[in-house]
Amino acid sequence: MNSTFWGLPVEGWVGLCLAVAGFYWVVWPRPTPDERRSVWTGFILRWGHALVWVLLAAALLAYRFVGLLTAQVLGLAGLALYILFMTTLIGRRFKPRG
Repeated sequence: MNSTFWGLPVEGWVGLCLAVAGFYWVVWPRPTPDERRSVWTGFILRWGHALVWVLLAAALLAYRFVGLLTAQVLGLAGLALYILFMTTLIGRRFKPRG
């Protein structure tokens, strides 16, 4: 198994993923003062993107230390959460006001 991707070791990519997750932990789509969100929508928009990056970091570590199947499961879970996050974010943007 090659331990680098584009010349950066897996642990470097994990650090980059966790740095991006930390950024999205702080910066997230806040509601406007007149906007109401359900608990589910608020949770997805608040934590979804950061958790995607954490799952990606976990998938990279699993690939390196556990095995390919575990890495694939974590990667697919991250993809599913990303699709859910984007669907929620875009759906909120195009939701009729009123």
